[in-house]
Amino acid sequence: MEASKAGMRIALAGRRLEKLEQVAAAISASGGEALVYRCDVDHDLEVNAFIEAVRLKWRRLDAIFANSGFGIFDRVLNTTDADLRAMFETNFYGTIRLIRAAVPLIRQNPVPVGEKYRGHILICSSAASRIGPPMLGFYAATKAAQHMTATALRGELDGEHIAVSTVHPIGTKTEFGDRMRERPSTGGIEQKSSTPDFFRQTQEHAARAIVRAMKRHNPPPEIWPHTGTRFGLALTAAFPRIGAWAMRKHMKTMRVVP
Repeated sequence: MEASKAGMRIALAGRRLEKLEQVAAAISASGGEALVYRCDVDHDLEVNAFIEAVRLKWRRLDAIFANSGFGIFDRVLNTTDADLRAMFETNFYGTIRLIRAAVPLIRQNPVPVGEKYRGHILICSSAASRIGPPMLGFYAATKAAQHMTATALRGELDGEHIAVSTVHPIGTKTEFGDRMRERPSTGGIEQKSSTPDFFRQTQEHAARAIVRAMKRHNPPPEIWPHTGTRFGLALTAAFPRIGAWAMRKHMKTMRVVP
């Protein structure tokens, strides 16, 4: 919705068509324009078909936001190979599929007069890309993989006038956590967040930060909707013992389920 308010035409893709249609209806009601396409990023053909649908409708693509992903709450040593592969398939490989399909269409855009970039790639990583929270280690690994890939891609595409940004949300009030809690942990740990309210954000807050970055002449390499978390994690990178202490404390706040 925030992107539509900023005057952008929106192409929505995801597995659950009914959810996409709800968002598209709200965009249309507010005077915006949206394309809806059912797409599973685990499959190349579906991703390529989505980008082709965008090309046929608007003949161009200015920005792509790779946001598909899910998490599994469990101990590293208890997570099955199947669950680990499924997370990487969607979170990491899904991102790569979308970018590979989108970049050729973005390359067709002329560089606007007075502008540096012809297009913008955004990848939804996470604050967890900088530190591995207990019980979310493999989810954090997928987010770190996205972040490192974006760092390399940024250098590779800058000469082609395509910007690359990673987005690093903190705990955001979406259905992400609810869906994760539907799957019980095999580690006997209750899925209870110990994140204080002042370290949580709404969807709207995160969306506004992303749209502000998209509208900038020179988009930032990283988008951190919650600035305090960025500096806190920078401190743990400089002083790893602080991060280790914080993770031990975090683990102690979790309660073993009978």
